[in-house]
Amino acid sequence: MKTAKKLLMTAVVTTFVALSAGTAEAAKLRFTAKGEDSGIENATKRNKFFKLNFQEAPDNVYIKKFVFDLSPDANAIFDFTSGSPGGKGFPFEVSQNSDITDADIKNSFLSDDLQKLTVKFVDEAFSVGEILKFGVDTDRIAGGGKIDDGGDFGIADIKFKVTLSNGTKGKGVFDKKNPLKSVAIANITDPQPVPEPATILGLFAVSGLGAFSLKRSRH
Repeated sequence: MKTAKKLLMTAVVTTFVALSAGTAEAAKLRFTAKGEDSGIENATKRNKFFKLNFQEAPDNVYIKKFVFDLSPDANAIFDFTSGSPGGKGFPFEVSQNSDITDADIKNSFLSDDLQKLTVKFVDEAFSVGEILKFGVDTDRIAGGGKIDDGGDFGIADIKFKVTLSNGTKGKGVFDKKNPLKSVAIANITDPQPVPEPATILGLFAVSGLGAFSLKRSRH
């Protein structure tokens, strides 16, 4: 009986370890700010100052949404309109040569404090290997005025967050590469969630019942 119980407990522990470790693949996203200001690019009809590159992920995993967050710099804002507070501005606009198009965007909206831009994607629209190129006017990054160079985003530690279609999340913070370029990397090391605690407890409960049943069967 002790041998049978020991075997059951070993099986449960092995299952626990296997499920916890998983066979998850990494997910990786690279977000770049490059140029002399998104507003300048918009004026010259290029509109690709920002690039979100979905570099790696498990099969059949997509980007559900991302949040572009200026809040690490208390003075920074997104400037969607002409006039106060930032002067002449413009909202989130997808580049013409972007892999992700307007048709792939479910919706986008700006927070009340003008510091967070949220972009949601149509189901299964943003897959691995694709790049979203876009423009959006920002002001006052890293103590500047209406002109925000790419390097300013790294100086101010501007960040972004992403949610994948399987519910896992990641975030990255911009790092300055040169005066006109900053890059933020989000690495999601476990994009396939491990079992919930209740599931693990259930496994142990089953093992206990199995051991109890074996004990009764011996009498």
